[in-house]
Amino acid sequence: MLDFSKDVFTIQTQVRKSMQLFLAETPESIAIAALGDATQRKLAVYGAWVNGALLLEHKKKDKRKLLQ
Repeated sequence: MLDFSKDVFTIQTQVRKSMQLFLAETPESIAIAALGDATQRKLAVYGAWVNGALLLEHKKKDKRKLLQ
């Protein structure tokens, strides 16, 4: 659970760390149920969107696939 009494940077760090664990399983797609007030929904969707994007890997063959 996220602690919304903390600052935005700390909340985004919590979302990023949880998304890293989830994305390490290389899902084909994800479904997000964003509940809460507008700020909470925005942070959940933004965290998944930013951390779900593949970054370029040079000097390696990229076996990862984009999320659908």
